[in-house]
Amino acid sequence: MERHEMDKSLYILHFMLQGIQLCLNLNVVKKIVPLVFIEKIPKSQNYVVGVMNVSGKSVPVIDLASRLDLNRKNIYSLDTPIILCQQGIYETGMVVDKIMGIELIDHDLLQTNHNFLDKHSPVLGVIHINKDLVLMLDASKILDDHIAINNKTITGT
Repeated sequence: MERHEMDKSLYILHFMLQGIQLCLNLNVVKKIVPLVFIEKIPKSQNYVVGVMNVSGKSVPVIDLASRLDLNRKNIYSLDTPIILCQQGIYETGMVVDKIMGIELIDHDLLQTNHNFLDKHSPVLGVIHINKDLVLMLDASKILDDHIAINNKTITGT
C-alpha cells in the first residue's frame, strides 16, 4: 500500500450492540478484556456499571447500550466483552455484546450528514462493511462526559 493510500486508511474495531453494528477508531482502543468482577459505584449514572481492576488500576466501566439510550436486552455473561478505551490519561471500559473484528477502511468511505454533525451526537457517520451499514461512534463524545463524572465519583474532586 502506498503512503498516500495509508493516509486515507483507518483501522476500526467493529462490534455489535443490541443488534446494531457499530465501530470505533482503533486509536482509542487499548485492548479487549473479558467480563471480570466489577464493583458497583453508589449514586453513579445509570449507564455506569462500576469499576474493575486492570493491572492494579481501578478502571470505570460503562454499559455502552445504556450510554446510548438503547434498552439492554442481553444479560451479561462470562463471554461479554469489555472494550478498554484510553483517552489521554483516562481509561474506561465499555461493555458491548460481540466483537466482530478489526477492519481497515478508506476514510473517504465514511458517510456523514447534518444529523451526525450535531454537537451532542455520538455518531460520526456510517460506513459500509460487507454490504452492512455500520455506525461509526465518536469516542470523545461518549467518554468525555463519563470521564468527568467518573473522575469526580472515584476521586471525590
